[in-house]
Amino acid sequence: MHRKLWKSGLLLGSLSLLSACSAPQIQSAIQQAIGGNQPGATAPTRVGPGMQPMIMPQRTGVPPGLQSGGRGPETAENFEHGRYSGPPRFITPFHHVLGNSDFDSKSSQVEWVLSKEPPYISSTHVKGANPRPYLFPVIHCRYENTKLSKSEGGRSQTIQFWSKSLPELNADELNNRNGPKSVVTADIAVDYCPPTLMAAIEMIWGVGALAEETKRREDVRIQREKSDAEWEAKKKADRLAAKEKWKADAMTMPATSLAEDQLLVREIESAIRQLEPDAGDLFVRDFNKMLSGSLGGKIERLARIAYLKSKNLNTKGFNRKDFDAWDNNLGGRALLSIHRLEKIAYYREHRRVKLDEVKTRDAGAYERVTWEWRNLDFARFNTTRSVLEEVFWKNLEGQPLLNAAFLKKVADDLAKLRPTGDPGRPYYRYVPPEKKPSWSMTPEEQEEQDKGKFMESMVGLAAGTMDLMRLIDKIDADVRNARKNFWACYAENCKDAGMAFYAFSKALTAKEAWLIYQPVTNHRIVQKGMTFLGTKNIDGGIFSGCESERYAVEADLAPAYQMSNNLNSMEAAKIMKASMQSKAYAQFQACRDRIEYLYRPRLP
Repeated sequence: MHRKLWKSGLLLGSLSLLSACSAPQIQSAIQQAIGGNQPGATAPTRVGPGMQPMIMPQRTGVPPGLQSGGRGPETAENFEHGRYSGPPRFITPFHHVLGNSDFDSKSSQVEWVLSKEPPYISSTHVKGANPRPYLFPVIHCRYENTKLSKSEGGRSQTIQFWSKSLPELNADELNNRNGPKSVVTADIAVDYCPPTLMAAIEMIWGVGALAEETKRREDVRIQREKSDAEWEAKKKADRLAAKEKWKADAMTMPATSLAEDQLLVREIESAIRQLEPDAGDLFVRDFNKMLSGSLGGKIERLARIAYLKSKNLNTKGFNRKDFDAWDNNLGGRALLSIHRLEKIAYYREHRRVKLDEVKTRDAGAYERVTWEWRNLDFARFNTTRSVLEEVFWKNLEGQPLLNAAFLKKVADDLAKLRPTGDPGRPYYRYVPPEKKPSWSMTPEEQEEQDKGKFMESMVGLAAGTMDLMRLIDKIDADVRNARKNFWACYAENCKDAGMAFYAFSKALTAKEAWLIYQPVTNHRIVQKGMTFLGTKNIDGGIFSGCESERYAVEADLAPAYQMSNNLNSMEAAKIMKASMQSKAYAQFQACRDRIEYLYRPRLP
């Protein structure tokens, strides 16, 4: 039962100098909360700094309802119940109440002050030595940080005391965490709220409590950082040990011929190719068997052969032709095989659920969940990937990823194609279906619309969903086709290098706009619960390897999320536009280009 202390009628008396309700005001509010009359004898209780003595009413006599044999309402006035006047029987630990708050002694005094709204009185059940529970009043003191506005995420802290007096509690109530101890911060009775949070802290936990809590938090932080550093050091040592063991095992591999290597590559690619076209009948248990079985073993073998033969590179200085041959025949093939399997798993997890799968337990939405990363056996490739990437970046350090002559051809083509601007770009936009205006309808159409508005709305939703699905499919297809065409053009030094580069660049930008920037306006385009449409099913998602750069972009977008949630779309759009022209996004794109090169299609 909650009763606000509204400033009306009886409560229009003078306020105390502490900007809190006076004792008579709270006395009246308690009368309303618990019912009955309130005799007036008082006795001093605990006093805080600069505060008046707390009032402890003393009740005597038997309520009239009980004298006549009636039961009467179960409130504090209906029993000859006892009062407690000793030291606090319980105090909630400081860090359980305020341990996560960011304030110090100065801000507690100056910034964390009692709310201007009057405190409110609630009631909680207590029993003590009485035959049945009754309601006892609790006063809620809410403190606000005056330096923070609500739009800035202003915080508040609430401390609960017994109001006016301390009830008698039995052993069960004192030992039960879900009893009065869960309602009252400390077993202290007050007549009114302390004026600041600091005053409340000192009243409950003592003068040095905040300093002790600050030190405790600092000790916890130091210990956590130490533990994290030790854990990271152990992980790093474990990774290094695993890599050294992997390399040592690879060096013991028997020598193989080029023909044997090519045969192994064909076997791996043939097995993966059978899984890729939609993978409609593929289930996670069968996929995991392939990862941990012969297919995974063949990829590991190819990777070890690639590492062993990488030792023949750079014996007489870096030779790009020799490195590209090793990349195309061995190292790149092994990395690409792992990447293709990862994309199969991603497509299965985020695929669009078919209508006939809704009622089947082993497919559809249920089956998609089983494809989550934690359920897959890709961990076996962690060391393999790390070793091969190390070989790549060690050899390519300081080297251009693409041929300089090809890049010049791209630049020349783009200069010819867009002397005054873009040569044209893929057009990505989600357009909700528009209703046919009433002025263009025939009378029959108008009547049909009036009779079937519900069906019309369902048809409109279906049309909008189809537009959304087509958009997702278009971006996914454009990225895959543009990637294939660009790298084929690069390998063959094709004529239309500029257009191939431009189409690939724009398709990748569209992919990132959807997967990174689109969620900022998620409530306007992709509603919650629409993941069954495959709303993330674009090109295997954002590739791994650029996590820190991606997090930097998402950090820039954080304010836009808030703006969008507040329906301030114009400001959100400004932030998104600035982010796509920022240094953080340029760094993400540079990292993305390196990963695209690493996982590019290798032509036969």
